[in-house]
Amino acid sequence: MRNAFLNGPMRMYERMKTPKLPVDMQVKRLKARGVKFAFMSERETVHYLETNHNIFKLQEFERLFPQRADGTFVDLDFGYLRDLYNIDMRLRNVLLIMCMEVEHHAKLLLMKAFSLSLEDGYAVITDFEAENGARVGAAYQAAQKDAARSPLLSGDSGLLPIWTFIEIIDFALFVRFFCFFARRLLDRELIDESYRLMSVAELRGSLSQNRPLLSRLSNKTQYRPNYTVLRALGNLPLSKSARKHKMRCDTLRQIVTLLYVYASVVPVSDTRTDLEIALRSVSLRAGRHLHFYERTPKIHTSLSFLCGCIDNMFPKRYTY
Repeated sequence: MRNAFLNGPMRMYERMKTPKLPVDMQVKRLKARGVKFAFMSERETVHYLETNHNIFKLQEFERLFPQRADGTFVDLDFGYLRDLYNIDMRLRNVLLIMCMEVEHHAKLLLMKAFSLSLEDGYAVITDFEAENGARVGAAYQAAQKDAARSPLLSGDSGLLPIWTFIEIIDFALFVRFFCFFARRLLDRELIDESYRLMSVAELRGSLSQNRPLLSRLSNKTQYRPNYTVLRALGNLPLSKSARKHKMRCDTLRQIVTLLYVYASVVPVSDTRTDLEIALRSVSLRAGRHLHFYERTPKIHTSLSFLCGCIDNMFPKRYTY
């Protein structure tokens, strides 16, 4: 039986395996596919890849550039891949902190609504568990294994109150609970906020994977953009066409929704000011080499739209 397996699927697997290539051969392979090296020589590129980056993360941006019928690129320089990854990394670092700030203030918003209601802090969790038993059970198990959250759990198997429960669950489950509680209260504003938080949770999940975001500019959204966010964009000096088309991109929809939620729920503070400075720095960096992508409209228009959203939603009110 073992020999039959080795002579069958295993042999096929061996034929399908991609050969291991040293970095210099990877660079030559890029050149053979039409990638240019005008901004960095091939030798400099080899050194850069050996000391700074995994080539496969950079190559994720290749899908944004047009190719000929034979698979070679029409207009792609390695410097473009490096530039996009640099922008993407800076953007992801800022967005992740913004997501954590939004999570904190969303919990404050939820607890404020709870304190003003007649709800029982234990009964609401009982009802939520009845609808989401598997997810809640998995959250309890994960919290028990986590040094930071395990002290919050009671020693027995008793139910947790709402103020403890929201601190031991992950953000995705918290958003689900936020939506559940908003509907329980029949609070239209909280319900609308819960839909925006769903987009933030999607983005937070993507950020946790530490994979490039902007390489997914071709991904179309399966969700309709939030009306409140679209209405806010309508008040910005952005063309109607740009708003309509760019918010159909899943990644841009998530990012712009986060920007809106952050601007609306996080109060002005030193932390917010620092994040706004970092965010505008990303915008400046994205616009520095925008001329690279004049022959790649998808990238050029997407970066322009994103920079426009950042610059107008977070106007400069401080000095660097």
